Amino acid sequence: MSKFEPLHKAHAIEQVQLSIKLAQPIGAAAIEKIRNSMNRFKGDDELPAHADLQTMVMSFGSAPIHGASQRLPPAGFVKSRVAPNGAILVQMMIESQGINFQTTEYSRWHEVWQECSKYLAVVVEAFLEFENVLHPLSISLNYVDKFIWMGNIQDCQPSQLLLVDSPYVCKQVYEKNDLWHSHTGEFHRIDDYSKRLVNLNIDCLDEVIDGHERRVIRMTTVLSNIFNQPSFKPKELPAHLILETLKNEFDLLHLKSKEFFMQTIAKSMCDRVALIAS
Repeated sequence: MSKFEPLHKAHAIEQVQLSIKLAQPIGAAAIEKIRNSMNRFKGDDELPAHADLQTMVMSFGSAPIHGASQRLPPAGFVKSRVAPNGAILVQMMIESQGINFQTTEYSRWHEVWQECSKYLAVVVEAFLEFENVLHPLSISLNYVDKFIWMGNIQDCQPSQLLLVDSPYVCKQVYEKNDLWHSHTGEFHRIDDYSKRLVNLNIDCLDEVIDGHERRVIRMTTVLSNIFNQPSFKPKELPAHLILETLKNEFDLLHLKSKEFFMQTIAKSMCDRVALIAS
């Protein structure tokens, strides 16, 4: 019988990404300290690969740049673990404006946060040698779920996957048997300190795997709590509250992400994956 199957046996998650953007940039000295502190994660099951993010300098006019040959400090760095085929499995990126963790090795939310927080703890410890307060601009959680159509491409029916009358799906896509996109976004005021941007982007695509074409529906759910905005109270995280606050924010975004999943994907598929990615 033609039907949709989740990407994995227990869940459909292709990747998850946790991002922290900062209202005030991390200085070069702090980045260098964080870089050195992160070098302890060299094990094969940690983040053995390292690459610096280079600073770009642009000049205007004809005057030469004095000292252009001197090495500029890196704008940040990336540490990662890759598969034998070169695909990124886990990656941690530190830049002056923020921190980004992503993984394609999703099992359960608890395990993802456990690995991410291990690296975050080292980053925060090094950061606090230069600053005693963290000023967040946003904290975001990004899930990408993929569902594979098993059957003839021309028979693919979005209604077999998507919840009928979902408020987050454009109504016309339910009758389509060709490629389509349905993107939506909205803001919610959470409290006096933050508002939340909710993006649900659903794409029907054809992809080629090992020479064979298949049709997939990819659902990207991005929830971003945004701080330090006009008309909102200022938000800052004292040293002793940084990790606890980040955990609470990401845990809440994870729960909210599941709620949006259940309001978008048909109940039969929700039951199929049993929301095991909890």
